[in-house]
Amino acid sequence: MRIIKSICIATIMAMAFPSCSGGDAATVTEGVSKELADLRSSTLSDIRYDLSFDIPAERDSLVSGCVTVSFESTSKTLPQLDFKAPDASFVSEVSLDGTKAAFEYSHEHIILSQAGSPGAGHHDVTVRFTVPDQSLNRRDDMLYSLLVPDRARTLFPCFDQPDLKARYTLSLRVPEGWTAVSNSPLTECSDTLRFAPTEPLSTYLFSFTAGRYSKETRTRGDREISMYHRETDPFKLAQTDVIFDEVFGAMEWMEDYTGIPYPFGKYDFVVIPGFQFGGMEHTGNTFYADTRMFLDKGDGLVREQGRYNLIAHEVSHMWFGDLVTMKWFDDVWTKEVFANWFAARMQKERFPESDLSMALADYAVGAYAVDRTPGANPVKQKLGNLKDAGLMYGNIIYDKSPIVMEMIAQIMSPEQLQASLREYLHTFAFGNSDWNDLVAILDAHTSFDMRAFSKAWIEEPGMPEISVSEEGVMSQTDPLGRGLVWSQDLTCALVRPDGSRDTVELFLNEPSLAVPEYSDSTLVLPNIDARGYGFFRLGEREIDWCLEHLSSAVGCAALSAVEKSAILLNLFENALRGGLDKARFGAFLLDYLNVETDQNLVGQASSCLSRMQFECSLSGGSGLDGFDGKLMDLVQGNAPEPVRRRAFALRVRSTRSDCPDILDAFLSPESFKAFSLTESELTTMALELAVRNPERADEIISVQKGRITNKDRQDRFSFISRSVSSSEQVLDSTFNSLLDARNRRIEPWASTALSYLGHPLRSERSLKYILPGLEVLEEVQRTGDIFFPTAWLSALLGGHGDGESGPVVDSFLADHPDYPPLLRAKILQQRD
Repeated sequence: MRIIKSICIATIMAMAFPSCSGGDAATVTEGVSKELADLRSSTLSDIRYDLSFDIPAERDSLVSGCVTVSFESTSKTLPQLDFKAPDASFVSEVSLDGTKAAFEYSHEHIILSQAGSPGAGHHDVTVRFTVPDQSLNRRDDMLYSLLVPDRARTLFPCFDQPDLKARYTLSLRVPEGWTAVSNSPLTECSDTLRFAPTEPLSTYLFSFTAGRYSKETRTRGDREISMYHRETDPFKLAQTDVIFDEVFGAMEWMEDYTGIPYPFGKYDFVVIPGFQFGGMEHTGNTFYADTRMFLDKGDGLVREQGRYNLIAHEVSHMWFGDLVTMKWFDDVWTKEVFANWFAARMQKERFPESDLSMALADYAVGAYAVDRTPGANPVKQKLGNLKDAGLMYGNIIYDKSPIVMEMIAQIMSPEQLQASLREYLHTFAFGNSDWNDLVAILDAHTSFDMRAFSKAWIEEPGMPEISVSEEGVMSQTDPLGRGLVWSQDLTCALVRPDGSRDTVELFLNEPSLAVPEYSDSTLVLPNIDARGYGFFRLGEREIDWCLEHLSSAVGCAALSAVEKSAILLNLFENALRGGLDKARFGAFLLDYLNVETDQNLVGQASSCLSRMQFECSLSGGSGLDGFDGKLMDLVQGNAPEPVRRRAFALRVRSTRSDCPDILDAFLSPESFKAFSLTESELTTMALELAVRNPERADEIISVQKGRITNKDRQDRFSFISRSVSSSEQVLDSTFNSLLDARNRRIEPWASTALSYLGHPLRSERSLKYILPGLEVLEEVQRTGDIFFPTAWLSALLGGHGDGESGPVVDSFLADHPDYPPLLRAKILQQRD
């Protein structure tokens, strides 16, 4: 409905909008269309926002706001302001250059009257408004804004597109006892908190948080950094110095590599309970999830590496993403590729036992999970409107793109690549670029044809299928029938009949190529360094060799960690595609875990084993033979404690039994002798045991509620525990509550609750949830943050085999032939 508000009477109002379909001559549509964005970026400059918000103490009271948007315009017409609100009543008043102005609120835009338009030049538009709650993430004693990718317009009227960078000045009124943090330093602390103007930022990077936080500050040299948090556990708070050291170290690494000092006024960070991402790279106010920053007892090396990788990722964004930002969100991957690529390199330097190839293998796991499905998407996707920008995000831009970036790094010398990236940053500092801008710079530093390379790897979905014939010819095919040829360096291990091994390298840039130094009866293990990308189909002899050597202590010790990771990755993909019996692979993994001590490899193998246990439990199956016994042998053995904890967690989550021994350990943790159980482990045990022991569910949940002392964690457990109730009525009520966006505000809690409602042991009764869960997906996308549609689908479908959920999904898609393509792709990815 188009609603007009003005100080003029209705008859004058009708005359005030001679071209209200235009405003700035772009079609008025919901969201931010590419047409509107291009028009504004060609006419607007020197944008500034002076923002103020009044935050009441009561959670249910609305926040009020005021913004003055200043800009220079070369257009004779006034631009549309983006503001997504429930209705026009959220806009109280609009002024133009100090005088109240007539306006129309239509299709999520504020359109100023063009009658008597002041024309080109400098203008100030002031809007008083009520803030919709969507992007404020409000709780009783805290809130935080999260505006990526197009949510700034849900917080305040603005030009919400990444290539219109602006400076922001913020004022906040907050309840007594609350602390506030924003992108820039606090300059005035009275009844109103005032923050200094920022450097030029895209709208999605503006942020603030306010609430009851504790503060820690550390200094290194001339740099001071503060951390804001709500943690109360002494063990976790003791990690503070390590966390600061990792943040300082990542910043110093990036400054050294780029040759550019940290380009923003300050770097503070906030650790948020229940944060829906791992982290978010707001300049001066980076957000991190508490579960990723504060580790539990016994978490071990993998979790330590994961924390540093996350910190390095977000710090890298200060240069790649914040200093230089993509012009349009179809190139969002150009910031994520560097964040993950640099993070892998920094992790290698901080943890010498880590390996870049291991990180690439870890990325491949996530990328293959999408690229093998009918919903596979290219790295660079098409985007017509920013309202769909959240659907750009996923495993391909986070996991496939850094693998491709490493291919580019191998093509160029380290010096060429570093010079290219420094030129890129200096050229576009505090501005915007696209992939073609970067390709042009890379091309200027190497003779390799980057544009041709980009065609297959960046612009097309899917991956090659690669196999080696008995004659030693390596072939690649395009499973989608497009005739694509992917160029990449590959390293293969050649296993001779006498057991000796050689390594050969080849550049696969055509449909087939002879493997160097191949001879009869030689086994070829492709991609043995885990730096290639594709589905590597193994022959029976190669599979037999891999299973035999990895499951014995002697054979396992003879292979490097990278080689074992590459082999596990290939075996897993072959099992999923029918080249290796799943029960056989699962039995191998149970043996392998009892001879492997590398924590990264144990984590990789555990993930594979969890999937094989699930696959072997479908259609009434009982799971893998010996699953419980062999895992408990490992838990009670002499392996490093993090390995034993990982095995225990795997059994707790994946066993098909009612777990009387685990129930005893839960009720009497002091009787469990393998290691001291943490609060996090006991919480997971409570949820899993309640599913398996419905007659004691209430008792189990009550016991764990009494153990949790931190309020944020108490709230989380109370929210999720309803999804493991023994009452059919409570379960259905819980599911129905999740169909209401107000009950999905804390997205990690909502998706976890949904996953327990559809737990594999409840798959038959939870089939009824799939269709309504799909029917609400478009609303989930509109109201949720960027990763939530995928998390929702994973939780909705993840506990079901394809034979159960597949017909429901297929019927839904058949009934909705015009379903949004990007969202359809997400369904197909999770259906796999």
